[in-house]
Amino acid sequence: MKGLDYDLHSRILVSLAGVLADSRAKTTVDEVERLISKCITVPIVPMEDITVFTSSEVSIGRMTYRYQQTLDALVKYTVHAEDSKQVELVPRILSYLKHLPVYEWDDIILPKGYTTPDSTTYTLISGLLDLAFQQPELEEIIYKTLWNYGRCIIDLINTSNSKR
Repeated sequence: MKGLDYDLHSRILVSLAGVLADSRAKTTVDEVERLISKCITVPIVPMEDITVFTSSEVSIGRMTYRYQQTLDALVKYTVHAEDSKQVELVPRILSYLKHLPVYEWDDIILPKGYTTPDSTTYTLISGLLDLAFQQPELEEIIYKTLWNYGRCIIDLINTSNSKR
């Protein structure tokens, strides 16, 4: 596939997420499940467990550019969905963040923009911050998870630097 195909795929997914989140669209559970089924699999971790998994603990798959685009669409859908859908999907999005360090990543050189891991991290964190603002009852657990994720990434960098 050429870069243009990916851009078109990404635009279609983002548009789909916007339409699915629109309350006038009368989105069915099946349509949302179809979007979720296109995302890379992730073990759902209870929200209260703020553990961030690292490569040495478990390996769960390869995050391709296509999966990253679908995950972006899922986050966009969740941020713009009604409250009950947000509450239902936050544990899944938190689980993606908690497992982000254990995914293998395709080596993709993009002509512009951020690398795939950076872009996915940005999407997840910005989406979770938006959800924390919209759902005050989830704010504390989202912030705890984000802080723990930051600590984990710093620890991974320090460990990597000390091995050199």
